[in-house]
Amino acid sequence: MKVDFNALEGFKWDQGNLAHIKKHNVDYRECEDVFLNKPLIVFVDEEHSATEKRYKIFGVTTDRRKLALAITIRNNKIRVVKKLKTMPKFKNEDEEDEFWSTHSITDYFDISKAIVNPSFPNLKLSTRSITIRVTESLLNSLKMLANKKDVPYQSLVKIFLDEKIREETGSASR
Repeated sequence: MKVDFNALEGFKWDQGNLAHIKKHNVDYRECEDVFLNKPLIVFVDEEHSATEKRYKIFGVTTDRRKLALAITIRNNKIRVVKKLKTMPKFKNEDEEDEFWSTHSITDYFDISKAIVNPSFPNLKLSTRSITIRVTESLLNSLKMLANKKDVPYQSLVKIFLDEKIREETGSASR
């Protein structure tokens, strides 16, 4: 059951797995998000590992949505094969407490074979290039600030955007 999580570099998305998770109202960014949060539980899916090793993943998104996924690893990239048994969305903690008082995580996974909260130090989320127009003075100020912090100005923009979005949405830091 040894998995080299250090070797994982990113995600493999194609029309097949994107279409499948979309049918379950799951976005690929939510699937990726699960790997950055705790709790995260990984199981070897021995029942479905005949041609290639598969894993069952149980975790939460940054917005605390619970997801159960089936994945495989190809060329050091995680490929989500499918979304497993649907985890309900809860309106509040009382509703969630009520659900878990009558359900068990063992309905979803064999806990005895779990790898709990593994880290993925080299895992990179999917990215998309964008173009934004800023004034020359703003760009110059950004470059000077980035130089003081010894980071590329593009990275500093991403840091600022991430911080502001987390502040506005109340999301916890990763």
